[in-house]
Amino acid sequence: MKTPKTISVPLLVLTLSLLISGCQAKQDTREEARPPAQLPPPQVEMAITQIDNLPVEPGMTPEVGRQVVVEGTISDPKAVPCVLVHPMSADTWWVQNLPSPPGKIENTWRWRTMVYCGTEKLGLNEDFEVVAIAESKRALCVAGKTLKTLDFPMELPRSEILTVRRVRN
Repeated sequence: MKTPKTISVPLLVLTLSLLISGCQAKQDTREEARPPAQLPPPQVEMAITQIDNLPVEPGMTPEVGRQVVVEGTISDPKAVPCVLVHPMSADTWWVQNLPSPPGKIENTWRWRTMVYCGTEKLGLNEDFEVVAIAESKRALCVAGKTLKTLDFPMELPRSEILTVRRVRN
């Protein structure tokens, strides 16, 4: 009859710890190697910084004409900035002309565009909401396209919504 061989306790502990650490390293490698499609998208920051060459202050309601120059910043130059205008008397957002391609000034990507608050006959003495959004494709950013308020793309990165009051043509 053979006697069983004994394993020393330190050797057993060493063997088990090597097995556990090896499994942990393999698990970590799998986590790092997941496909890029599963990684969360980078956060894009948007801001409207000027209306008709005047700095935007929190809580202000700039008084504007029908055509308004809107300027802003975007953290990702590959994202497409898009400006939407919403007459407060309606439930429609109007996609405006695409801003100029973002240009880098003092380590900040800036864009600029002209938006319209109403027409020659409509919109005088009315409030409008203006917002800039960022999208990775140009699916939404088609000038003249309209969106119902219920269809507003809440999931897209966007600036704060700014209210302006049209007081002149």
